[in-house]
Amino acid sequence: MAKLGEIILFCMLVLDAGGTAAAADLGFETTGQQLSALIGSVHLHNTGSAPTGEIEILMYLPRNLAGQRIFSLDFITPPVAVEEDLWAQKLARWKVRLQPGAHFFATWVARAATADVRFDLDRLRRPGSAIPLPIRSLYLWNAPEDNLDGQYVDLAQALAAYVRRACRPSAAGPPFTQAIPQPPDTFALADTMTTLCHANEVPCRTVGAYVSAGTGEFFMDKAGTAWNEVFFPQSGWVPMSVSDPQEFGRRRAERIVVRTAGHAPENAITSDSFWGRVTGGGDSTIVTHRGYFVRIRNTRAEDETLAAVKSLAQTADATQAAAKLAAISRPGSLAIALLEPWLYRREPGVAEAAAAAIAASRHRQAALILASAMGQAAALDKALAAYAEALTGQAFGTRREDWLAWIRKEMLPSGH
Repeated sequence: MAKLGEIILFCMLVLDAGGTAAAADLGFETTGQQLSALIGSVHLHNTGSAPTGEIEILMYLPRNLAGQRIFSLDFITPPVAVEEDLWAQKLARWKVRLQPGAHFFATWVARAATADVRFDLDRLRRPGSAIPLPIRSLYLWNAPEDNLDGQYVDLAQALAAYVRRACRPSAAGPPFTQAIPQPPDTFALADTMTTLCHANEVPCRTVGAYVSAGTGEFFMDKAGTAWNEVFFPQSGWVPMSVSDPQEFGRRRAERIVVRTAGHAPENAITSDSFWGRVTGGGDSTIVTHRGYFVRIRNTRAEDETLAAVKSLAQTADATQAAAKLAAISRPGSLAIALLEPWLYRREPGVAEAAAAAIAASRHRQAALILASAMGQAAALDKALAAYAEALTGQAFGTRREDWLAWIRKEMLPSGH
């Protein structure tokens, strides 16, 4: 059985890697390539009066796919290990104990090239070969080998239309839709689509991504977004969206896929764990997930920014740290996201220097980071509010929730 597992894992890697081959080989074309950085972060804060027990953090890492190539993956806080799950998806693992009042960030930074991908739908309608054994084993429940020929474009589209109709807020729907939030989020739609596809012998998986907002360089999204991919022997994994029928066979460059996962009855997908999970710590441990999507304009400047942030961990003197923070604020968006942990350092001088560096970037959305860092100490909150006011022209003082509500409404697209 171990040998079979090894074969399945090997084939899965080959099949996914095949998506990055020449477009003509698999029937898709790529256009509009852009360089991007994706930052994933989990912030832990012990608000209690006693040390925590051991806390384990798992975070999923982006992978190579059609139209998505990961050039490098750096960790600001090195993990204990990097492992793989059932679907050959890499994840990083951290373990930490927090003293009262302490903060901890688990952070990774991926540099990538992404492109618009468009599959040839006519090719998908042609006769296809049988579904490979690894795909049947991991992405179907109970499909006989001789009953699948790789031609199910119409069936997949019909199932997506059914989910779209059944999950409308006004639709009564079958019993399984009652567990879907109303209005349903993208993960609920994608998970339901995956379940129905498997029941109808269509190999399907749920995909989770961070999405760039409009034309802006800087974006933060706690929830991410999800859609599906259906496997065709002719072309590999083909994207489709339940909520947007026009997206069948297309994926846009401003989306970076973080995790792909199938669905097994004993290991159902939930949106709560799709980006990873945190266990341990108790009720006094506050956990915040963040994701940042950044367009890379200057590769050398981005590399220098990442190197400077890493070096801050070895900088004990607050004056030196402030100088480094001011220097790396110039490259812009990536620096803003990477500087956030320094707002939570116990040294007020370093935290205020981080706030000043973020404000100096002149990205208006950076006010969200400054506002979210409020609540530590009255003096620091006053400084953070002053920088946020300078960025936005608003005056909410140190009322953190007022700031967050206004920033999300006025400055972030689509209500994020």
